[in-house]
Amino acid sequence: MATEPDEGGMRLQRGEFVRETVRGECPSDPSFEAYSDTIMMYPGWEPEANIEAQRGVGTYRPEDFYAGPEEHTGITIGYHLQRALVDGSGDPVDAIADGILRDADNRAKNTHTFVGREEHNAGGAADGGKRIYYVGHGGLAASGEIPFATDTALPIENSLSYDFERFTVYVVDQPSGSTTLDVESTDSNDTSQTLTIEDEGAATTEDVSLNGTTTETTTESFDNIDALSLDSEAVGDIIVKDGSGNTLARIAGSDSYDQGEGDLGIPALGSGSHASTVGSTFEHFIDDTLTATTGSLGGTNARIVSSSFSFDNNTDGDTVGGRFRDIYMNEQTLELPGVEVFGPESNAREIEAYLQNKGIDVQWVADSFTVDFLNGTRTSSGEVNKEANQGRATISPTIEFSDISISSS
Repeated sequence: MATEPDEGGMRLQRGEFVRETVRGECPSDPSFEAYSDTIMMYPGWEPEANIEAQRGVGTYRPEDFYAGPEEHTGITIGYHLQRALVDGSGDPVDAIADGILRDADNRAKNTHTFVGREEHNAGGAADGGKRIYYVGHGGLAASGEIPFATDTALPIENSLSYDFERFTVYVVDQPSGSTTLDVESTDSNDTSQTLTIEDEGAATTEDVSLNGTTTETTTESFDNIDALSLDSEAVGDIIVKDGSGNTLARIAGSDSYDQGEGDLGIPALGSGSHASTVGSTFEHFIDDTLTATTGSLGGTNARIVSSSFSFDNNTDGDTVGGRFRDIYMNEQTLELPGVEVFGPESNAREIEAYLQNKGIDVQWVADSFTVDFLNGTRTSSGEVNKEANQGRATISPTIEFSDISISSS
């Protein structure tokens, strides 16, 4: 058996977000929020560095490889719905609502900074364990899904997909005991930056002014490291060691990337706070209602087996020079894809409504909020299919809406 645990979903995990006041920057003294007390998946991340091979005349094999602008899209968080989608003023509460609602200029209401942490209590350079951090800035809630199912006892499981301007991973080995920390750069030009070091909950914190390749030692002693935040990017790599010379962490500078632009590290907490337990009741669709308020869904005595609500902001990005892309939202698509219904005349009525382009409004009444899907039309009728040994024929139309209204209960 390995003495150091492998990465995995059963390791101790922490995943949280904070709404940004300046896009692409974690706020000072951030008050992080929980997606839910039960996160099913994060970060669902597969980076794209746009690596291209260099080939010249007279060669048939690559001479070199170069990285292009990074793309960090489709980063997915799965969690059981526990918070209301909006507050009494209609402002987003649950993270997914920041992808559904827009501001007065039809832009995203909020962008997010995301920080995920996986903790290992064994291994590491100093045998003090390690922490692995996933850090994203400038996150747009690009698309998402809220599924409805009547045949499960589990809460609704939201799926939220982000597009981030920046997304980076850091491995921070932990000291084996209380120790001062040594900080230095691999480049002598790094003399204007400040590195903020914090332990768990920012109980101990210190700002270290970089002095190029000269080692600067903290006054404070740290028995763990939970934040390493640069106020501006460095040219060289910023290296953090313990008092015994063990390298605990490295923040890559611009020289480490083909495109320039170095990393900024793990956001400092300052006088802010990590996410607290939500503690409220989870949302179960089994006791919710989904009904047509204008038009008909399946005709007389029709019932819903399952459905889902999905949105897509059709995000895109522009390369403006350097390592990162500028991400923005385009038109929005609001759908109930594949609403599975059955009833005495559901197949016939759904085909009829589709061919006649009949309008429909649908209302979802949950425990703590109500969602009205407005001005809808069926973009697909679903398939009519009668088979031998079939006691009930369902049909699954897709309905697209031009508006949505969310209110708290």
